[in-house]
Amino acid sequence: MSFTLSIFDLFAYTIPGSLYLAVLAYVSDRLGWVALGSTQKLNTTVLLVGAALASYLLGHITYRLGQFIDRTLPLS
Repeated sequence: MSFTLSIFDLFAYTIPGSLYLAVLAYVSDRLGWVALGSTQKLNTTVLLVGAALASYLLGHITYRLGQFIDRTLPLS
């Protein structure tokens, strides 16, 4: 099994996903849903790899959601 990342993956999934993740983390922290202060105790490498993976997956989810909305609502 081959796992490759391309420039398209970076710009279409990871960067928008990281922006969505940052907004979601900020709103969750401000509303008190998640205590982000506890992440200071985690290993930095684990935290960065987890954030990169979460932003990549979130980017995939929102990309597919955008495609679905584009097909459902033409001319939008």
